Amino acid sequence: MASLAWRGVARALSNPRGRRCFSACTDRTGSAQSLARVMQEFALPVAVPTRDIVILKEPSAFYECLASGVRNARHRVVLSTLYIGRETEKERGLIDALAEASRRGVRVSLLLDALRARRLESGSGSGSTTIAKTLADSLLATSSATDCPQVSLYHTPRLKGLLKSVVKPPYSEILGVAHMKAYVFDDLVVMSGANLNERYFADRQDRYVCFRSSALADRVAGLVGLVGQYSYRLLPCGGLGPPPNGVDPVASPKSFSRSLRSDLERALEPRAAVSETSDALAGDLLRDHALVFPLVQLGCVGYRQDEEATEAFLGALRSPSSKLSVSSGYLNLTRRLERQMLQTDAVLDFITASPMANGFFQSPNPSKALIPFVYQKLTYDLVKRMKARCGGGREVALREYHRPGWQYHCKGLWYTPGSGLCDPVATFVGSPNYGYRSADKDLEMQVCVISACEDLGGRLSGELGALMEHTKMPDLEHGGEARDSLLVSLSSKLCRKWL
Repeated sequence: MASLAWRGVARALSNPRGRRCFSACTDRTGSAQSLARVMQEFALPVAVPTRDIVILKEPSAFYECLASGVRNARHRVVLSTLYIGRETEKERGLIDALAEASRRGVRVSLLLDALRARRLESGSGSGSTTIAKTLADSLLATSSATDCPQVSLYHTPRLKGLLKSVVKPPYSEILGVAHMKAYVFDDLVVMSGANLNERYFADRQDRYVCFRSSALADRVAGLVGLVGQYSYRLLPCGGLGPPPNGVDPVASPKSFSRSLRSDLERALEPRAAVSETSDALAGDLLRDHALVFPLVQLGCVGYRQDEEATEAFLGALRSPSSKLSVSSGYLNLTRRLERQMLQTDAVLDFITASPMANGFFQSPNPSKALIPFVYQKLTYDLVKRMKARCGGGREVALREYHRPGWQYHCKGLWYTPGSGLCDPVATFVGSPNYGYRSADKDLEMQVCVISACEDLGGRLSGELGALMEHTKMPDLEHGGEARDSLLVSLSSKLCRKWL
């Protein structure tokens, strides 16, 4: 058997392409290990067997995963999302399932954004149409004191004093929201960028990676609980109770920011003993395990773990034959990330929404209808700028998602050593869009997943390939679909750091 295996290797090495592929693939473990060593300086990893990682590809599969997760949960359901829908059959069904889970003794905890949850429907004059009022009536008012779900509403400390009285919804949300999306059902964790409403269950494409791990579930649920301690508590009457820890983000924004930043540091950042353990794991287990690093960003309180870890990860990419794929439905890289990506030696491949696949396309609000073309202008300028700085020395490509009737909301990174001859050894998945909102204003969370396992790499490659099937490479020189009008150009310059 050994001689047969060696003859197979020899045949691969006799072929020029085979030589490159063999060399790159055999270095998967080394590449994964070196990246894991970088990441463990910034975050506490959890080792998850790769057989316990499932990648979903369609919104319908995401909904079925959520619905079955709630139905089958035995002791906890923890949901963190920007907002939850309440009108369609699927949306109402999910809320009803949460209420039923609570009645059978499951601990149900939700973390949403306070500003979005209390926003009125357009043209409505009744508070009964807010997400908060619906959840209060459907989950809290019908529950007993012993089985009542917990609904926490995060409020940015930036909206305070006179500013809070002057800036009204929905414009107040520009200052910052709870944007992280993480869903826990007992020991199952679903990381995504998707919110919980009908479009995300039907025809708004996102990413959805499921991890079966009690340790990771405890970590994510603990993080959501920590933020919940600093968030307003929704009352059965629909009003807001004070944050459980007693620090109000509006009345005491400085104390709130200082205390929350300190607690996030204690909960998420590595200690020496854990770093040594994770280093051993990186060497021994990466062939059939993945190291999963939870990363959080809350720039408005000065907590920048995700930003710093992502920059360090990019700084470690020094293989000229490698490829970095970057996706965001709202692509507007910060200058820091742009510089860091330019300093890598990897081929850069960007994926974003075409204007028609942007969630604001053909909005009845004229200012919102402009947003898809502002993002396209920012994206085209970014890619042309990066191409110019690379000087033709390496490829920088852009792909726009086109799929009739669909919207594109995917975010993340895939890193592939070996110029595409092998599959990814690392991916980032979660809520950040890698722009200024993610860096400076919103509460964000993603996980970095690193593994040398070829099976997981193949599945990540399949996920990326499925997204690529619906993309086109635009003509940057002639503007593609972009409405390069004076209004779009001016808006892109004025709004860049707010998007």
